[in-house]
Amino acid sequence: MLGVLVITVVVLTTSAQESDRISSCRDVRSHSDGVYRIFPNSTSMPPFFAYCENSVEGGGWTVIHRRFDDSVPFNRSWIDYKYGFGNLQGEFWLGLENMHQLTRAGHHQLLIVARDAEGFVRTALFERFSVWDEFHRYQIRIGPYIGGNLTYTFELHDGSKFSTPDTGEYCASAERVGWWFTQCAYVFLNNPIGETGMYWSGFPSKLMEARMLTREFTRNAATCDCALNSDALLKIVRQSL
Repeated sequence: MLGVLVITVVVLTTSAQESDRISSCRDVRSHSDGVYRIFPNSTSMPPFFAYCENSVEGGGWTVIHRRFDDSVPFNRSWIDYKYGFGNLQGEFWLGLENMHQLTRAGHHQLLIVARDAEGFVRTALFERFSVWDEFHRYQIRIGPYIGGNLTYTFELHDGSKFSTPDTGEYCASAERVGWWFTQCAYVFLNNPIGETGMYWSGFPSKLMEARMLTREFTRNAATCDCALNSDALLKIVRQSL
């Protein structure tokens, strides 16, 4: 059975109900966070639902991963991770194929927003992010690190291929979840949260909540389509998850 991204509550905003076809969260004309139907720039890929976040600096972010209470099991097969699972209003994994379609063209940043065991918001911003196709096992390209109050260590996963418990790789089998493993992980956001929290090498506190967001941008400041920089991260730190 194919993995299905379950959406228990779908409230489309006005812009999502209009006839315009949006290819990413950058195209959302309203400033509301919520679930939107995305039509990727590919004739062979069907539309999919995604959670767009516009309250974070600059807006236009697509949330590709969110975890905070272990309500959605991440011990899943390759096919589940490929197509996505969970609840877009809660915990979810958007799907590797959807991530690939979103990042296959253009320049994308990756933003991690997390909360540690002491309740503080933590961030890490990377200038480049993309996910290759299934033939390349959804290899991740990430980096360089721009800034934040988490360390740069997710950058060490650059070039890692995705694996799941059913693909036979040691780390995925041992951890029983899917991830871009490398020795086995410097950053690990798919392990059960439990009492130990999610892992970020070089950061002393465990992470109890996390989400991954991506956004396409250009470097043409005249159009105001500007990259999120390290100064803007200070505003995010003051926001809740």
